[in-house]
Amino acid sequence: LHPTFGAWIALRAVVVTQEQLLPNSPQAQDRASPITLSEEETLAAKAAYQTAMSAKPFDWRLWLALRDTVAHGREYRYEADQLEYHYTKNP
Repeated sequence: LHPTFGAWIALRAVVVTQEQLLPNSPQAQDRASPITLSEEETLAAKAAYQTAMSAKPFDWRLWLALRDTVAHGREYRYEADQLEYHYTKNP
């Protein structure tokens, strides 16, 4: 989760390298999210994730529901038309 925007960030690219980042390395610790979810948010996020993962066919609204479980950064939530575009690529 982003320290300011929470779940409301968009990744434009993925960079793959041969370097492996171990979970307890200093570099990994520097990248850890400073955001702590409440127990309620954690349970809701786990349930939303399971629902989205098990949905056949793919339903982008279920992935949106997962993002909506996090309160931090909610004021940066995208508008409805922007959400639909990013999840479906419909103009």
